[in-house]
Amino acid sequence: KVLICGMYGGKADFFTAKGMAEDLLCRLSVYGWEIKSSGNESGYHPGRCAVLTVGGEKLGVIGEIHPEV
Repeated sequence: KVLICGMYGGKADFFTAKGMAEDLLCRLSVYGWEIKSSGNESGYHPGRCAVLTVGGEKLGVIGEIHPEV
């Protein structure tokens, strides 16, 4: 299964999305998660992309789309 969530607007950025993901994980009582910076995901802005893992398994990517995309 795949879930895609997007945000758009002047105040919507990577850090907002990351904070929302962290809040959701806490509210759902998900344990063992990590969000680590990643430069290996294509199409994302450098320095504004992270991989979400739970128990060492990749669960998803949080990122800001590169302006050239």
